[in-house]
Amino acid sequence: MKRLFIRSCGYEHEPLPKATFTFDCRVLENPYWIKELSPFCGKTPQIKAFLDKSPKTKPFLDEILRQIEESQEEEISIVCFCTGGYHRSVYVATYLASYYLNKAGVSLSHRDLGKGIKPCK
Repeated sequence: MKRLFIRSCGYEHEPLPKATFTFDCRVLENPYWIKELSPFCGKTPQIKAFLDKSPKTKPFLDEILRQIEESQEEEISIVCFCTGGYHRSVYVATYLASYYLNKAGVSLSHRDLGKGIKPCK
């Protein structure tokens, strides 16, 4: 069974940590620019619903899953990053942790959640 160490973060706060895989979540639509969604973090139903509907999300997640599945490593560190580490990277990291919950050992952390905007609602 693989062990996954998944971390979300924002590149604007400090350098990204080293990882087996680093995924740039800035390709996804940014809820920060939508007034009604900006206060909510990537763990909330509001952001999940928004990003789930985006046509870019499923192909992006499928590509991440493909790369993880093809990896021969037993321990895989994954960094999901966006600008602030509040919306998109948190959503993707949380999705991956949930997806692999019963398939691998999973550790999930959100390095920058609570920095910048405000604590997660």
